[in-house]
Amino acid sequence: MEPFENILAHALETVAAERGWQYAGNGSVLWAGTGVAYLSLALLDGSQEAVRSCQYQAREVGGQVLVDCHQYERLACLCLEDSTEREILIPDKSGRQVPVALSKDMFLEMLDFLRDG
Repeated sequence: MEPFENILAHALETVAAERGWQYAGNGSVLWAGTGVAYLSLALLDGSQEAVRSCQYQAREVGGQVLVDCHQYERLACLCLEDSTEREILIPDKSGRQVPVALSKDMFLEMLDFLRDG
């Protein structure tokens, strides 16, 4: 199973490209890392400090996340494979990739956080 950070980064790049946009530098990877840190906080034992650190770096290096609510369904399709829940791999506090169930609702909440961040 591929780490969810890779899946989300690819989806962010794809959706941006479909609208003629492009992330600066490795912005899609940084924003995907922020999303995964948020999911780790919500679903595992992640830390708020890690989320804020990733968010700050993504904003400073990659600019704003290139997503709006009109693209949520497309992102969900790419990341959740047309399902309402998918098992994904995200890092726990020690950095070890662990499987968790990601619901579509939690995925959409994470996108809201990225967009508002």
